[in-house]
Amino acid sequence: MKTIQELKNELKEVKKEAFKNAKNKQEVIDIWQQDKRSGIPKECKRLFCYGCRQNYYNGQGAEECWCLDGAKLKPRKIYQSLNSTQPDEVITLSCYTKEYH
Repeated sequence: MKTIQELKNELKEVKKEAFKNAKNKQEVIDIWQQDKRSGIPKECKRLFCYGCRQNYYNGQGAEECWCLDGAKLKPRKIYQSLNSTQPDEVITLSCYTKEYH
């Protein structure tokens, strides 16, 4: 019989493998929504890292946005343009700041 700690470790490994095999944002969101306490690997976070004001720093001499390490997924309401009257519900990184065009 396995101990509780062994079961927790197995579950953690299964989640890591699931994140590793995720091919798009929706798959990452689906895994995350099952247990929002689970940490998300940086490779998965990169799928959400674009269209933000901080995106200027991606590829402009910096390896990656400096906010990526501490970022977490969270549901947010974001206006897609300055003319929007209703915000869209999206799941994005906690550091996300909309870049308006």
